[in-house]
Amino acid sequence: GGENPFSATRILPGHIAPGAAFPVILEIKNNGKRKSPVIIREIIPRSCKFMGYTPVAIGKTLSGNRIQWIYTVPSRGLNIIYVLRLSKDTMMGKYIRFKGTLTPKSPGNVSMRIKGMKKTKVAPFHWADTNRNNIIDDQEILDAFDELGAADELKGDFQLLEALWAAGRYKWDNKTKKFIPQEGGE
Repeated sequence: GGENPFSATRILPGHIAPGAAFPVILEIKNNGKRKSPVIIREIIPRSCKFMGYTPVAIGKTLSGNRIQWIYTVPSRGLNIIYVLRLSKDTMMGKYIRFKGTLTPKSPGNVSMRIKGMKKTKVAPFHWADTNRNNIIDDQEILDAFDELGAADELKGDFQLLEALWAAGRYKWDNKTKKFIPQEGGE
């Protein structure tokens, strides 16, 4: 059959801070009975630098702000995580936008759009602080590790995340473009 068994959905953090690394998740579903190769293309914002991705692809090219991967997607599907760093001088309140396609191996060779989130806002909060209250709470850190613990590219960011979580509160320092743990909860 010419039915395309694949779908792809992008998950972005609700916000990202200037100079910060952040994860993008691509959930690839395969409703077919067998594994099959696909090409995934993402256009990343020009204000972002590509830092790495997991799991390893069969093929990958990076040209300007365009990434292409070739993956064999197993019948159970595949989650791809890639990590970007937002430029330090990106303005607060700005939206950064994403778009991408998945091309299956098929006679028609039709590319389909990656569904899900297309943009995220630049804001002075850590990406894991989903409710933006300057506190990394237990659920937020558990969610982050659950979804992203496998990404080596986030190791440094997870050390920071643990420090922010342990401190109780954090604040954004606009001069250094860094998150500062606030000991003692104030």
